[in-house]
Amino acid sequence: MSATDTIRFLLDGKLHRIRFDENSPIKPSTTVLNYLRSLGNHKGVKEGCAEGDCGACTVVIASLDQDNQLVYEAIDSCLVFLPMIHGKQLITVENLKDKTYGSTGMHPVQESMVTHNGSQCGYCTPGFVMSMFAVYKKHHQPSREVVLDALTGNLCRCTGYQPIIEAAMHACQHEGKDHFTPSEKQIEKTLQEWQESQDDCALQGGGQRYWLPATLTSALVLREQYQDAIMVIGATDVALRQTKKNEHFSLLIDLSALKELKAFHRSTTHVELGAGICLEKVKALVEEDFPALYDMLTVFGSLQIRNMATLGGNIASASPIGDTLPLLFVLGARVNLARNGGSKRQLPIEEFIIGYRTTALVPGELIVSV
Repeated sequence: MSATDTIRFLLDGKLHRIRFDENSPIKPSTTVLNYLRSLGNHKGVKEGCAEGDCGACTVVIASLDQDNQLVYEAIDSCLVFLPMIHGKQLITVENLKDKTYGSTGMHPVQESMVTHNGSQCGYCTPGFVMSMFAVYKKHHQPSREVVLDALTGNLCRCTGYQPIIEAAMHACQHEGKDHFTPSEKQIEKTLQEWQESQDDCALQGGGQRYWLPATLTSALVLREQYQDAIMVIGATDVALRQTKKNEHFSLLIDLSALKELKAFHRSTTHVELGAGICLEKVKALVEEDFPALYDMLTVFGSLQIRNMATLGGNIASASPIGDTLPLLFVLGARVNLARNGGSKRQLPIEEFIIGYRTTALVPGELIVSV
């Protein structure tokens, strides 16, 4: 299988390439937060907690959905490894300023924060602004509930939340139109071309080997070949081991780029959810069929976390605090597994999780759907 040692993404309206080797100053699992902080002109993103709780590091990722439409999602950059933004557009608070907004150059969400006195010390402000920007691009005249959900992952210790909520409600009245709008069709075209031509990424640097397979077939080959590798699909759990415990991962296989793991099917008897579907998307997909699961996911972490965390990852961690697990047990969920060579099997979830952080996965096997 062909592979590249370089990742690419859009930032500041330009193509950025990062080639990893043993002489590179950064390793593949460097977080987006630390990469941005290493640049001279992206200090707006802040580290508050380094565990996805405070939102000070919030940035927005623009990527293609299943219909090749551009979608904007707020994420905690402290938990996102650089290869996870391969083939996407990265937007930071510095990118919101534009001359089309007059003398201040401030985006409508920034202007609204000023006029509603939504900032005091300012440390958390860029993160709030980026969460508001994601709402601005996705929701036109959002309800208060939508705004509150979007801001749940951002903490403020001095201003108080009411003026920030009012700023968001006031700002998001322009049908998502801003200085990004004229270039969105071209961005969609560029990302689609990248997606169609995307090779596997085989990255190496800082004493680390990191694979980002482009297809499930490649992923299963790698899983069989490197059975000791740490598997990553959302990284909201694995990244904490790096940011909080200073663990070094010598081998990583990242499944986040696999479209096959993001498929969804509904029949008269069941719903099948791909292991790589993020929990925010799962929430939307199950609202009608499984309202209890929907209700639980409305209070699962924050929107930034749900935009990255996946159903497969939550199950594979087999953690006693895995929030989806009790409901999946009650709902009679079954886990679909696959290995290289076409071998497949299905297990009830109570037979898949067999102990504390222990599953029935055999060497070379991956969760593909639930």
